Amino acid sequence: MPWIRTVTAEEASGDLKDVFDDVKTTSGRMFTPYEVFTLNGPALKAVSQLNRAVRFGPSDLTRVQRELIAAYVSALNDCTF
Repeated sequence: MPWIRTVTAEEASGDLKDVFDDVKTTSGRMFTPYEVFTLNGPALKAVSQLNRAVRFGPSDLTRVQRELIAAYVSALNDCTF
C-alpha cells in the first residue's frame, strides 16, 4: 500500500474510471505499481500502454523470455510479480 494518496475503484470516475477498469487486476484492484498514478489519469494510461507494448508487443524476444525477465527483475527488487 503506497503512502501517497491514491484513488480507489469506488472513487474513480469519468476517464480515470475507464483507464482504471482497463488496468485493474482480475481481483478488482489496481496493480500495485500503478496505484501511485491514480491521481493522474493520463499518466496512468501512458504507463499502462507502455507496459502493454513492452510485454505484449512485437519483439525479438518470446513472450516466455519477457515474462522470465520480468520475474527475475521482480525477484531482484524483492517485489511480487
